[in-house]
Amino acid sequence: MTKDVKRPELTEEQIRQCHDLIDDLVLLFKETDPQLGQKSQKDKEEKALQALNKVGLLTGILTEWAENQIFGTYYKVAKSKDNWVDQEDCDKHENELMWYGDNIPDDAFSNENHLICERLAMGKILHNTFSRYGRMGWRLALKEALYALNEGQVEWLMEPVNTNQKGDAYDLQQLKWAAVKHVYKLLGEGWKKTAAQQKVAEGCGTTFEAIKKWEKECIKERDRDKGTLEAIRFGAFFVQASKKARPEMMDNDLMHESIAWNMNTDSSEEDKHLKNMSYGAILSIQLDQEYPLETLKERLVEAGMRTT
Repeated sequence: MTKDVKRPELTEEQIRQCHDLIDDLVLLFKETDPQLGQKSQKDKEEKALQALNKVGLLTGILTEWAENQIFGTYYKVAKSKDNWVDQEDCDKHENELMWYGDNIPDDAFSNENHLICERLAMGKILHNTFSRYGRMGWRLALKEALYALNEGQVEWLMEPVNTNQKGDAYDLQQLKWAAVKHVYKLLGEGWKKTAAQQKVAEGCGTTFEAIKKWEKECIKERDRDKGTLEAIRFGAFFVQASKKARPEMMDNDLMHESIAWNMNTDSSEEDKHLKNMSYGAILSIQLDQEYPLETLKERLVEAGMRTT
């Protein structure tokens, strides 16, 4: 790690954003009070998700450094000869700073001891993040499950359900879901449904009928009202139009704009259109970043699927 590495500065805009987030959280808390009767039930699930999203943004701004400090400490534990570091080493700034930019150590997560220490760090963070609030005990249960894995014991939270599945079943489902999302992204960009399905089938190394089957399964299991898929279709249209109007705009610029719009809108009727558009744009950009269509065939094969 170079000596000039610094923690990203907390800007005046971020400080204002934190104040706005706190105001929004207080308002959501008041709006959803059961004592207000039926009127406070309106859009309550959506408001619950908004509250969790906003508190995640708030802690992301103010406590990323804290998580990095813990992970840095356990990285040192993983590298130590006797799985121990003294308090002075735990407190050093380098524990935090090693995770910013391109400064991640080359040997991070490279062996079994690193895996063990990652679980210990995650458990400590979980246990100290809102550990006394919400439905009792779920963070503690997850922490204990992670610790148990280090001893070779699989707690109920970590037990696989579909044990008859072959290959990397979870990765396969994620990749199939990504393929279906690509169909709707292409729809937003102006493709006809059949042509979009055929292009995705070719990209995945499978058949047109398989893509139709995946879509049916994913809608049933993950998106019954097609809210996510329609958001992607809408968002892809917006992203394409934005790039056409402003060719200099990069995906990351659009992502930051969309996040800001999404965060600063609420559940009122006049803001729903903007919120859906910004949410869809975020999903569309993330899809290309995390699951590019041109990578799906190889990743599906790695996960255990036969290509056609």
